[in-house]
Amino acid sequence: MQTFQYIILNPTKQSTLNRKKIKQIYLLVEGELRCAHYDVNGNLAVVAVSEPFTAIGDVEILGTKPTLTAVITTRPSVLLGLSMKTINKYGLNDPDFLKFIIEQLVEKLNFSTTLRLGHLLPVKERLALLILTHIQPLDNSIAIMPDKDVLASMLGTTVRHLNRVIKDLVNEEIIGSGYPGLKIKDKKDLTVLWNRSTYLQYLC
Repeated sequence: MQTFQYIILNPTKQSTLNRKKIKQIYLLVEGELRCAHYDVNGNLAVVAVSEPFTAIGDVEILGTKPTLTAVITTRPSVLLGLSMKTINKYGLNDPDFLKFIIEQLVEKLNFSTTLRLGHLLPVKERLALLILTHIQPLDNSIAIMPDKDVLASMLGTTVRHLNRVIKDLVNEEIIGSGYPGLKIKDKKDLTVLWNRSTYLQYLC
């Protein structure tokens, strides 16, 4: 544990917190973070809500171009930091560590693809797609969603418009009115909306 840096972050609403080149990889062990990754030109690449045991900075391990990251803490959070020097010396020769990093990157790539593909669709279809990706493994009738301001940002819309779309889905009896735990009443209709995005994926 001596090789890890123990970091405690307090909640903040600053959207540009820690927007700098990452010199360590961080493992979130407690709390929640909102992460936005930027390329060298400052273009937004991915927006995600990170939960415990998510790695932050893993893109830089295998990537050749620097990545800028904005991190917003939504609740008291604890991270463990590991320097790139230590990773280069030990981690890159450890199959278990590399397997963990690859799994993290695959998950982020899939989520990024979902977001990018979603922007080709109306907000209702984008929301349906994200609801399906947030279904709980132990109860597939519940989807735990992020805060509405975060969700609206992911969907590329406003909270006001998001509320209207949620209301439409509630009135159509596809989902329940609770939030953030959305009760899925008609998964078939959600899947129909999702299938539109699958069709678009074959066109891309």
